[in-house]
Amino acid sequence: MGHPVVSGFRGWGVCPHRLAVPVREDPALDLPSQLPTKDTVVQHIVETAPSRDSGLIDVMAPAPVAVRAPAPVDVTSTGSFEVVPRPASLRRLGATLAEPVTAVGAAVAMLALSRSIDVDPLDRIGQVSGLAALQLRFLVLAVPLVLGVAAAGRWARDWYPMAVRVACAGFAGLLGGLIGGGLVVALRGTHWGLWADGGDVGLLATWADGVLHGDASPSHYPPLVVWAIALVAKLGDMPTAYANKYVEIIGVAGIAPLAYLCWRTLLTPVVALTVGVTAALPLMQPYKPYEYLVLVAVVPAFVQLIRALRSCGRYSIPLVAMVGAVAGIVFGVLFLGYSGWFLWSGPGMLVAVLMAFPWRRQLWTRGLTLLATAAASFLAIAGFHLVGLVRAVGTIKDGFFYFDVYVDPTYLAMWRESLPGPEGEVWPPVGELGGVGLFTIVLAVGLAAAVALGGRRSVVVTLVALAGGAWLLRFLLAGRMYQTQTVQLYPRTTAEILYCLLMLTGLAVAFAMQRRGGGGPAPVAGAVAAGPGSGSE
Repeated sequence: MGHPVVSGFRGWGVCPHRLAVPVREDPALDLPSQLPTKDTVVQHIVETAPSRDSGLIDVMAPAPVAVRAPAPVDVTSTGSFEVVPRPASLRRLGATLAEPVTAVGAAVAMLALSRSIDVDPLDRIGQVSGLAALQLRFLVLAVPLVLGVAAAGRWARDWYPMAVRVACAGFAGLLGGLIGGGLVVALRGTHWGLWADGGDVGLLATWADGVLHGDASPSHYPPLVVWAIALVAKLGDMPTAYANKYVEIIGVAGIAPLAYLCWRTLLTPVVALTVGVTAALPLMQPYKPYEYLVLVAVVPAFVQLIRALRSCGRYSIPLVAMVGAVAGIVFGVLFLGYSGWFLWSGPGMLVAVLMAFPWRRQLWTRGLTLLATAAASFLAIAGFHLVGLVRAVGTIKDGFFYFDVYVDPTYLAMWRESLPGPEGEVWPPVGELGGVGLFTIVLAVGLAAAVALGGRRSVVVTLVALAGGAWLLRFLLAGRMYQTQTVQLYPRTTAEILYCLLMLTGLAVAFAMQRRGGGGPAPVAGAVAAGPGSGSE
């Protein structure tokens, strides 16, 4: 029987089982010939059974499976033994893959249908017609998802939880495909992506050309996007400048489904869709989408690390080391995708790690093991890029002063980056309440409510720490801008802070609904009872 692992480890894909879940009787075991003995019963742990402090948590796992005895043994006339196979493992595998397959498939279907929209994207009537055609395709694909949930709720109650999962995953994929499809329509008739071969994308295409000719990507810049452009250019037999178009389309279409799937390791399907994907909507920008692809994945990954750290004191050192190694690999790949979020998240994660670390004398070795193995595997994957960044300190300076640099640094509701287009006469726009926008007020209230209702949960602690650390670093860099005449990309912290605040606001609503409902279905998936020395999850 495998070693059980707390839900804090589930997001890393290591033995997602749970202890002390009541065994449900199986009618198939009523036959005398199939009665199991004490030594032969295998206890399958039901992943979706809520723990004492489960809160809003429900892991991305198939529906509960009844506990069964080992497969019956068939004794043939020749005296040989044949184990009768059971398809339960295949069903569980299919249920686990249902959400990612549906999310990706829905996004791909939406992109494919958008290619049939024949309009002139430079004509205003063509733009309106294109929007209408996109929304029609979205509805055609979304209606069957809704009908499937309704039909399961009416005639197939056993399949209702799975129908909800598939529908939520499908909606996330359709949202991503809708934005990606808009870019397909906007770029109809041209081989170029946004900004053609100018700006940063032109530089990325040049670096990708070098990779195709055997040169290495610059070590100070995240290489995954360069490698992706080079790969698309090679597979499509096209110039790297043209490959930018497809990287942009695929990237922006993948933000919503990726956000959903990452938050599904922590949240229930409905909450992952309504909170996790909604918080990612402002990040669905088609120009250089790889930055935001990493952001929507790295924040829930940080939460998983804190949850694992809070609960690691209960488990053996080899098991903790395995979890740490998996975590380091995940962070290494994300670091190669875009390393800026790790810089701006650094102060907050340091605080969160210190709060979650098991400081008790008999437990600290496991916490240290988790962090050490995570660091080792991280360096094995992304060490060369980290070294390149360190070497570039002091030699590469960001002196690009664009629109967002001239905006009040306390304004977080919107940003423009360096894209062309008309500018408002007053920016930031004058707010509705004493000059302060209601959106900003809602974020502040949501932050306070999340802390009040779930301040001891790992997800709340991590999100607050990330937002607070990025906020302080933002003002530190902006405050030195006049003396150094450098920007150091500080406006990028806007996206991370807004993302965390939107998540906290949505979670506050979910916590309040759960409390009002008397502890109904949990919004947060797989909460741990009480991490070692850290309070409840």
